[in-house]
Order: sequence, then structure tokens, then C-alpha cells
Amino acid sequence: MKKIQLYFLFFFSICYSQLLAQEFTLIGKLTDEKGNTITDAKVSVDGSAFVTTNKLGQFKITLSKKINNPDEVVVLKKHYRVKEYSYKQDKGQLFITMQTSTRYFQGQVSDNANPVRGAKVVIGNVNEKSPAITDARGFFSLNLPEDFPVSRQTKVKVNSMELDSDDMQVFDEYDFVYIKLPKKKAISETKQNENNAKTKKETTTNDDAISVTAYYDDYSPAKGLKFVVEGKEYQTDEEGKFQMDVNEVDVSRFVVYGYNITKFDFDNEGNYVFIVIKSDSDNPTPVMPRRETLDTMIIDYQRDFNQIVNELELRKQLLSEKSVYIRDEIEKVSNRLSQETNITPQQRVNLKKYLHTLETALIANDLEYEIAQEKSKILLDKLKMTILEKDELIQKEEEEIKWLKYELIISIVLALVSITSAIFLYRLGKRLKKQQEEIKKQKDEIEHSYNNIKTISDIGQRITATLDFKNLVSTVNSYLPSLVNASVFGVGVYNEEEQKIEFMDFQGTDQLYHSEDMSDSRSFAAWAVKNQKEVIIGDVASEYKKYLNLSSYYLNANQPQSLLYVPLVNENRSVGVITVQHPNKNTYSEIDVRIVETLAAYVSVALSNSKAYEVIRRKNTDITDSIRYAQTIQEAILPDDKQLDELFSEHFIIYQPKDIVSGDFFWLDYVPASIANAEVDANAKPTNFSDEIFLAVVDCTGHGVPGGFMSMVANHLLGELVNIKRIYDPASVLTQLDVRVREALKQYDKLNDDGMDICLCRVERVDEDFTKVTFAGARRPLFYYSQVTSDLEVVYGDRHSIGGMHRKEKEFKNHEILLKKGDIIYLTTDGLVDQHNEHREKFSTKRFQEIIERIATLNANVQKSMLEEALKDHMKNEEQRDDITVVGIRI
Repeated sequence: MKKIQLYFLFFFSICYSQLLAQEFTLIGKLTDEKGNTITDAKVSVDGSAFVTTNKLGQFKITLSKKINNPDEVVVLKKHYRVKEYSYKQDKGQLFITMQTSTRYFQGQVSDNANPVRGAKVVIGNVNEKSPAITDARGFFSLNLPEDFPVSRQTKVKVNSMELDSDDMQVFDEYDFVYIKLPKKKAISETKQNENNAKTKKETTTNDDAISVTAYYDDYSPAKGLKFVVEGKEYQTDEEGKFQMDVNEVDVSRFVVYGYNITKFDFDNEGNYVFIVIKSDSDNPTPVMPRRETLDTMIIDYQRDFNQIVNELELRKQLLSEKSVYIRDEIEKVSNRLSQETNITPQQRVNLKKYLHTLETALIANDLEYEIAQEKSKILLDKLKMTILEKDELIQKEEEEIKWLKYELIISIVLALVSITSAIFLYRLGKRLKKQQEEIKKQKDEIEHSYNNIKTISDIGQRITATLDFKNLVSTVNSYLPSLVNASVFGVGVYNEEEQKIEFMDFQGTDQLYHSEDMSDSRSFAAWAVKNQKEVIIGDVASEYKKYLNLSSYYLNANQPQSLLYVPLVNENRSVGVITVQHPNKNTYSEIDVRIVETLAAYVSVALSNSKAYEVIRRKNTDITDSIRYAQTIQEAILPDDKQLDELFSEHFIIYQPKDIVSGDFFWLDYVPASIANAEVDANAKPTNFSDEIFLAVVDCTGHGVPGGFMSMVANHLLGELVNIKRIYDPASVLTQLDVRVREALKQYDKLNDDGMDICLCRVERVDEDFTKVTFAGARRPLFYYSQVTSDLEVVYGDRHSIGGMHRKEKEFKNHEILLKKGDIIYLTTDGLVDQHNEHREKFSTKRFQEIIERIATLNANVQKSMLEEALKDHMKNEEQRDDITVVGIRI
């Protein structure tokens, strides 16, 4: 039966922890442009309930799940508006900067407790020409004149309908107005349909009551609590529920005395409200009565031993994942050294150094894990054995007590016959009492050991999970007093360069920060670090000679008598020391020493992880800076808008690299008619050449750094063929480009399949009305829209790429198109049409053509915006798979 109870409790604890893990607490701070904190402001993030900043400008918001980046931040504060905000995802911290704005005004529009989206709001005819538009949550903002007051008497219009003073509530302290639309007033065609549907539902159900369910912060029902909503009192039932008759659901309208509302949510129709409350009393939560049944406590210890083993396995998994990450990074660097031929000698040296650093970090990580794991395993085995031995002893003594009771009964019977029996009974009672006291003492020791095991596990998990030393010291200091009896304690770091041990946040003395020289002959900390051994002293006056070579040792009035110093050792190198001290003599037992040793092992691993992380972070920063410089170089070779504006009436460019640098690029060249005529063969038939414009969109193999290198090669070769070789025939340009790429990449001699797909056009003006476009493509088509036919046409290029391992020479064909003024051509890479959404569905060429047919007659900038919006709606949160380039040119 006890085993069944144990399994049930274990399963329940796992399910409950998973349920709580779904919530996410975001912390933040509100400051002005000068860094001054802003207090008493209302803050909401991604639709959460509003919370108020404290005296330090800080706030805390509980969300239903963790977020990558806030989509919406709303702050209400008189004379302020949001300037910018930054979010640290790893720490869940949001920093908001406000700027002063004397008449920046905000508000919200709702219809029957539902936010109204897209409503046009006019306040006092001030902004009648440019009404404020509400967003998805019904919020709007606008700038009002400084001498323009807003009150309930101010005329307010929503979608050209003037509202009554009863339809709005003004919060002057926040420059905020809440507008509640009457049920009979339509906001928009969409909103009218929603209201009609709700009216139909209400007619059918004939039930206007709103159901409210309240929970405490431990998610137990809030039974029998009184809530006040708009001046009316309600009381919760046994399930924490009550019903109310109000037309609007707003957290500001709910009051429950003695409690704070920490979470507030409701359904889309506002029929069901869910509230989580937390007591604002300073009284601590009552402690559960301690269970007295001995065998039940033994079962609990066994359960927590299993929990400790699970936590150690989790730690093992985390370190293993770190090793996998480092190995993947090593493989990437090794592949780059062995496969890429265009790396400069200096880059190769840097990559080798980086590779060596990664290999060293991998060895250190694996070694530290094995050492820490072995130490933890040994300690846990000892603690577990100690507890089990004491449990066994208690069982034996309980069995003995059982027999002693029998003896006592017999003694009572014999006492009636003999005084000797009475004396024996008295002695037996004393013996029984003494044993009971011993059992109680051992029981208390077991409970203390049990609590220490849980605390050590929690500390180890927290320490090894952080890479910041200050947080590490703070965590250790917060738990040490509960583990061992200490009035003075702290963590010191060994500064090898200055030969000092530096203590930060040292507790129990007036000096939170101090240092001890390694050369100080009176320093126990220096002795522990030098010798990598513990210092264990129960009486300083009589035991200091075990560690210090001194004839005498001065003791001041406040000198602790019990001292414990444990060195922090990593790879046989001392990195610091942990100390606990107490004014009484002989305070620390063997188990206290083992506890501090275990903490020292965790801290040593955490310090090693912190240093390894810092090395990797610096290397990653160096590599990223180099790549960003490459991005600057790549962007410098791309045509700018000024060049395109001079050559074409309209154009747009969508250029979205997947990584910092791109394997896609677009290319433009202009050949005046004088140069083009000079290149005509003297024996050829005379031709009237006009100015020629060459335009190309190129998709090189890969993306990121490899693709960026290929794009530089392709850009150089295109310019050489047109400007130096003066080859103006697009098909011939592609044929020669194929040869030059294979020569440049030595593909005739090596197995190298890199190459590129290209769409190349030569644009020539025939007369005032017509322009000839000569197109040649390598696995890329050309799209063009004719205003005469109002159709989008497709001209397909050849089915082979530029470059690759094929030995046979490739031939490319020209396609000539005669376009009228106002027609438009589109050159693309495959990144757009191949982009997946969350359902693994491609954007597709078909969808691209359908969109172009609808928007081709619009302005080029409008076309660009609509294409980008369609791509964003398709991708949603899906990651970009490839570089994306689309170029549109109006003839």
C-alpha cells in the first residue's frame, strides 16, 4: 500500500511541475531617456493584464508561455510615450525606454468587452482629418494640443458616430480614455456581423450572466472569498466560482480585499473569466505538520534518493549536449579547412587556433564532468548509506522497544509479588526513556540529512546552470546557512596574477569584499589553496599549528573558533576556496565537511563552464565581426537605387539574405551605343546599335559565407566578360561564364559541384514605343507582364546550371521579347517560391504568378510591399530556408 502511495505522489509531482512550467514570468524595468526610473506606470506585454511599476521602475508580468520577443508593449503614463524597448530572451528581461510627450494621448475601444480593431477615432474634432486607427487589441494613440483638455464632456466619434459621456471613462493620471460602444452602434461591417451573431446567441440562450472562477496562486479553488465588481459584492462557492451581471470584462473592475490579482484571462466572447490571486499579507504560509510515523518517513527518503539520481542524470545530459555542440563546431571548422580552397593563409591560421581552442574546451568539459560526477556519486552513496544504516538502527531499536514493552508488562505483574520486581521495573522504565530520547535524536539527524540532500541537489542544479560568477556566489551564500551552522561564510577566487584570494559578498563581517595575500603566513585560506587540502579546525587556539607554522596566533574578541576551508580545484589547479565559520568550538561534523566539499565540486565545475563559455563567446564575436565586414564588401558591389532610377522608369528589389552574407546577388551593367558599335565586326552587316543595359539575378550554390564567396567570383566574371571581353550576346556570356567558373574552381581536375543559376537580360530600346529584351537563363525563367494582353508570360531558360562537374561544354539559347512601354519584367531566384510554411508547403511558382497578375499594374513600390506581405503571411514563424531575391523592372 505504501509503495502505491509513493508512486502516486511521484507521478502527481511530475505532472504538477510540468503544469507550472508552462507559465513564464517576465521581469522588466521602465526608464526615461536619461536613465531615470519611472514609477506608477501601467505596463502590458502581448495582451497581458496591466501591472504597475514599483519605486525602482521595475515590474513583473506572468505570461502563459515563454516568448522569443514581445509583439506588443503598451505603457500608460501621463506625459510619456514608448520610445524603444529591448528584450533579453535568455534572462526573460524587458527594458523599456520612454520619451517625454506633453500631450501624447492613448485609449482603447471595446464593443461588449471585445476589443474593436480598425475603428476610426476622432476626439474633439482635433484629428478629424486624420483619425486614429485602433489596433488588434482596440488600442489607439494620437498627439493633442497642449491646451486641449480631455474629459467625459469632450466630443468623441468612433466611425463617424458621436458617443455619449456615459460611453467613455477618462483616466487623467495616465492620459488614457476607455471607450465602451453601445450595443446598438455598429463599428464596422465585420464587427456588426459579430454583434449580430452574439445577439442571436443571446436570444437563443437567454443568459447574460458571466461566469467567474477564482484560484489561489497554488491553483486551488478560492472558496468563500468576497469580490467587489463595480460596487457590487459577490462570494465564491466551494469550487471558487460565482456569476455576475455586467456588460464589460476588465481586470481594473475587480477588487478582492487582502489579495492581489496575479493573472486575469477570459474567453473570446467574455462569458468566462479566470482569476489567480495571491495574498498580500506579510504573514508566512503555515508550515504543514511534521509526520511522526517512522516507516512513512523512510519511504519519503527513498523517494528523494530517486529524485537525486534523476537530477544527476539531467546534469549528465546537459553536459553531454554541450560536448555535442563543441564537436559539431569542431567538425564545421575541420570541414572548412579541408574543403575550402579560397581561404587566405591568415584565415587558415585563425581557424586552426579556433579548432585547437574547441578541442581543449571539449577535453576540459568531458574531464570536469567525470570528476564532478564521480565526487557527487561518492558523496551521495555515503549519505545514502548513512541514512539507510540509521533507518536500520531505528528499526532494530523499535523492535527492541517492542520487546521491552513485553518485559515491562511482565515486570508489572511481578511487582505485585516482589519489591525486587518493582525496582527492576523502575530501571527498565528509565532505560526505555533513554532509548526513546536516542531514537528521537537520531530521527532529527536523519531529517536534517534528508533536507541537506535536497538542498545540495537544488544548489548544484542552480550553480551548474549559470555562467555568471556573481550569481553563482549569491546562490551559494543564500543556501549555505541552511546547510551548515555558520555565522561567517563566503567564496573566494584565486587571482593568480596578483597572488591574492579575493572574497566577494563575504557574509558575517563588515567587509563584504576583501582579499588575502597568498604570502600571508597567518591565512588559512592561502594554506588551503596552496596545498589543495581542507582546513578543519574545531578550536583555533589549540589547532592552528596543524596548518600554520607560527609560534603563536593572536585571537581577537570576535574571532570564530570553528573554521572550515575547502579549496576549489579544477584540473589540479586551485581556483578559489569556500569557507564557513562559527564562534563556538567544535561546531562542524564530518557530514558538514562532506556537504561543503560537494558544494566546492559544483562551484569548480561552474567556474570552468564560465571560462569556457567566455572563450567561445569571444571567438564567436570575432567570426561574426569578420562575416559582417564581408557583408559590407558584398553590399558595395550591388547596384544602388540611383543607378536603377537613371536607367528605368520604375523598379523594385526584394533582397533578403538567409544569413549575414548571401549567395544571391543582382548585377547591372550599362554599355553606351558608341562602345557597342565599335565592337561590330568590320565585315558584318551594318547595324544601328542603341545603348545596351545588362541585368542579371544570380543564385550561387549555398548561402552564408560559402554563397558569399561564390557571389564575388560570379560578379567579377560577369563584369570581365561584358566590360573587358566585350561579349554582348547573353547566351555567349553564359557559355563563357560556365567555362570561366569551372576554370576558377578547378572543376576540370577536382570533384567540385559548386556553381550558380542565373537569369540574364540585355535591354535595348528599339524606338519610342518598343524595347527589345534578349534573355538567356541557366535553370531560371524570366517573367514578363504585357499591358496589351493583361497576362503574365513565362520564358524558360536552359535546364543546366553554370559550373559543376560535367565535362561537356554547355550551350545556352537566346530568347527575344518585344515589349511596349509600361510592360514589366521579373527576375527571381528560387528562394521565394521554395520557401516552406509551418505545414511544409512551398510558396510555389503558381502562387507567385497569381500574385503578380493581380498587382502588375500597380506602382513598383506597392508591388514590393504586397509581395513581402504575402511572404510574411506564408512563413509566419517558420525559419527562412534560402536567400530570396526578386527584381521587377518597368520598361
